Order: sequence, then structure tokens, then C-alpha cells
Amino acid sequence: MQINLVTDVKESLIPALERDTAGVGAAVSLAIDDATTRIKERARALVRVGFPGSRKLPTVIRSRTFDAKPSKPPAGYVWSKWSSKKGDRDILLAFATGATIRARDGKFLFVPLDPAPGAKAKARAALEAIGNNPKLALIKTLGGKLALVEKPLGNRGRAKLLGLLVPSVKIPKRVSFEGLEAQADTMLSERLLARLQEKGL
Repeated sequence: MQINLVTDVKESLIPALERDTAGVGAAVSLAIDDATTRIKERARALVRVGFPGSRKLPTVIRSRTFDAKPSKPPAGYVWSKWSSKKGDRDILLAFATGATIRARDGKFLFVPLDPAPGAKAKARAALEAIGNNPKLALIKTLGGKLALVEKPLGNRGRAKLLGLLVPSVKIPKRVSFEGLEAQADTMLSERLLARLQEKGL
């Protein structure tokens, strides 16, 4: 998730620029700061709604502003810092688009099924130890999927299903940033007008 905020010099600003170039420049910088912060907070609010059980997750939405340079106007940048370990995938964007994640090189993705705290880590550890633990086995389900199971002691009772190995996983869509970029443009225009009015421009 990435949103850029940049102002263009519009014809309506030319008279103000001719009167007070420095004043307009300061107003633009303040407007960029205002809009960038507000868009970041709106994006974080959307994450809170989509992931109500997490307090820390909304903080993956970050923002930064850049001062004006001779060849570039001031700008703001809002983005998601929640990425894969290699940094090549925006995980939050996957939840925003309902993306499908596929295993690489013909391998499988492991999907733990027990939602209890700590159960996912135990299931992953079991998968890694499958060759050294006779209680663990991979079986093919009726649907043709591979399942990791823990066999009961003495082969009595039912096996415990720990997880599935699948070639791909469809991520449920939990948050939507649609329209946020358009809101950013509108908000930037509103904040610029307000800042110009404060300076009497």
C-alpha cells in the first residue's frame, strides 16, 4: 500500500506566488504535512477495523514528508511496512486485494489448522520433525490434499489433524484502501486552501 501526495502549481496559485513566493511555499509544506498525517491515520483506522484483535498492526502504516528542492516540490508518502521476510511482498496489500499466494519451485505451503495460541508454531515444528517422529505422517485427504497428522498412541483413537500442505492459499480480503488516494488529493487541496487563508494569501 503506497500513496504519494504532491502538489502541482495551479493557475489559481500564480497570483499568490507573485506576491509572496516564500509564503506560498511554506503553506504548501504545511499542507503536505497536514494531509500526509491525516491520510496515515485514516489508513490506520481501516486496519483497525479489518484486524480488530491487533493493537500493533495499525502501526505498520508509516508516513514521511520531503522538503522542497530546486527541482522537486514538497511531497508526502504513506506506505505499509508489513512486508515478507525478503521484503519483496507487501503483506498488507495482499489482505487488501484478496491475493492468492503460491508456493515457489513446485513446493507446498503449510497451513496450520489449530487456532489455539502456540499451536501454529508447534504444528510447523512437527512438520520439520516428520522424518524423526514415527507419530507424525503425511496422508492424502479425500479431496486430494496432503495433510499432516499426529497418530494416536498404540494406533488407538483418532489421528489429530495438524495442518494441510497446499500449492496455493487465497487470502481473505480484510481491509480496503480503495478511494484513499482520491481522498488524499482532496484533503491536500483543502489543507492547502486553509493554510493559504491563514497566511492571508
